Amino acid sequence: MAKVNNNIENIYPLTPLQEGMLFYNLYDKGSTAYVVQNVIKTSRIMDNDIIKKTLYILSQKYSVLRTIFVYEKVKSPCQVVLKEKEIEFEIIDYSNLDDKAAELEIEKVVSEDLKRPFDLQKDSALRLKCIRKKDGTDILIFTYHHIIMDGWCGTIIFNDFFELSERLSKGTSYNAILKEIVDEREYKPDYGVYLEWLVKQDIEQAEKYWEDELEDYDGDCEIKAMRKPEPTEEQMREAFANVSREITAKLKVEAERTGITINTVAETAVGIMLQEYSGSRDVVFGKVVSGRNADITGIEDIVGLFINTIPLRVTVEKEETVAELIKKQQKKG
Repeated sequence: MAKVNNNIENIYPLTPLQEGMLFYNLYDKGSTAYVVQNVIKTSRIMDNDIIKKTLYILSQKYSVLRTIFVYEKVKSPCQVVLKEKEIEFEIIDYSNLDDKAAELEIEKVVSEDLKRPFDLQKDSALRLKCIRKKDGTDILIFTYHHIIMDGWCGTIIFNDFFELSERLSKGTSYNAILKEIVDEREYKPDYGVYLEWLVKQDIEQAEKYWEDELEDYDGDCEIKAMRKPEPTEEQMREAFANVSREITAKLKVEAERTGITINTVAETAVGIMLQEYSGSRDVVFGKVVSGRNADITGIEDIVGLFINTIPLRVTVEKEETVAELIKKQQKKG
């Protein structure tokens, strides 16, 4: 810590989800489970200097982009906000390659960057690669560790990046924009406000609630594979499925009939499905919540990690109807 003492702006504890992400980052340093990557194609040719200035302005606007996670020689892991922290940026020029050759190289860069681990005590938790192509387009590869922000924030960061770079490209003074950002920090809430709010919450009360909710649950909601999975180097894969209009309409009718939200109906349906596949009438699965329910003005514009995964238990009693089960689940919300 001695090397960064003069550069420290704030020190905060980790959120529960950040603690979990840090644990898995240390447990499996090669894992890409919490690495988020966005590949954006743009026809805009941005000057290298403008990109660097844009990234610096972003780092001054959002403290999470200047945050490192310290876990060695400390009593408890903490996140340290630095006054200055350069966002890693690299230009790769493939303008001398034809389209086919360039695409092959781009695929390689994207894959290697996704697999490259983050040293959360040292590295920039967000990095950007800009690939120049022969056809005059740029490929922007934004890669960040989930520990600093959720998907909601990614959209905010990308929108700000393009807006700021456009303002600089059109001649707006860099110093003027930077002053504007620094002045905004005086009255706009930052992620640290949320962390301070979180520390004040009643942990014992929360623990008691979850102990009661999960009391006597000792099962494992396991769905065994029906066939041997295909060999792959992928550690994560997204799967998408659409619910038919007919089923959606039926769910809406059930929600209206019982006076329950469609979200609760859908969650209950997932619980029933898991019961069928696992052979148990008592299952627990993870539910991702936005975490932006804190009473903080402007929380929807704060960049940081707010989401959390909480256990959702669905237990069917003997002779219990679906309507009764849905109403029981609604009370938990």
